[in-house]
Amino acid sequence: MNATIKVNYQQEQFQRWLGNVLRTSKREASVVAQKQFKGVIAKCFLLTPPMSDTSFAKGFRAAKAAIKRDTGKAFLPISDALSLEKLAKRKIQIPSGGVSAALAWYKRQQRPSKKPYVDKKRPILKSQLEQVRAKLLEHVGVTAAGWSTAADSLGIKYPAWIARLKSKNSGSYKFATTDTKLKIEAKNTSNHSDSSYIQKVLNRAFGRQADAMRRQIIAALAKKKVDPNAIEWGKRS
Repeated sequence: MNATIKVNYQQEQFQRWLGNVLRTSKREASVVAQKQFKGVIAKCFLLTPPMSDTSFAKGFRAAKAAIKRDTGKAFLPISDALSLEKLAKRKIQIPSGGVSAALAWYKRQQRPSKKPYVDKKRPILKSQLEQVRAKLLEHVGVTAAGWSTAADSLGIKYPAWIARLKSKNSGSYKFATTDTKLKIEAKNTSNHSDSSYIQKVLNRAFGRQADAMRRQIIAALAKKKVDPNAIEWGKRS
C-alpha cells in the first residue's frame, strides 16, 4: 500500500485554539505556531505503530514480542545440534535457502491487517529463526520514521531505532510565513499497510494539542493574565 499521510494545522479545533493562543501571546506568531505544532508532531510519533499510544520503549518491546509470537506460529524451530540422521528419523526436512529463503517465505504468508497464516509450520534451525527475527526487527519503526524530518526541524527527540530508518522514510517538513499567512506542514510518506488507520488516528494528535492549549488559556484566565473577550470558544470547547 502506498499512501501519503499528511498533518497540517488546518483542523477546526486546533486552529481555533491556536488562534486564541496567538491573540493572547506576546511572542511572535511564528514562534507560537511552531511550538504548538511541535506538540502535535510529538503526539504523532506516539500514535504511530508500533507505539500506538504508548511510549517509545513500550512500543518497541511490543513489536519485538509480536515478532517472536508470530514467527513462533509460522516456524517449527529445530535444534542446531540434531544430526541429519536424527532429522531423517523424525521425518523432518529443513528447506534450503537459509535465512533469506525463510524470511521471504514468512513475508508471503502475511495477509493485510491479519496475523500470519500458514497451513503447516516451516521447519527452521533455531539459530536461523533468531536471524529471521532480527531481520524483521530491523524494519520496526519505518512508519514512525516518517515524522523524523519534522521532528528534527522542531527539536523533538526520538530513539535510535527509529532514526536508523530515516533513509527509508524520513518524510518532509515545510514552514512558510507571509504578511497574512502562516503555513506549517509535515508529510509522512508511508508504505505501511496501516496508513489508512494512521490517517484517522492522527486527528487525535490535533485534538490533544488543542486541549492542551485550551487548558493553557483557562489557567491564564483564572490568573487574569488574558482578556476574556479575546477568546473564541466555538460551539464546543
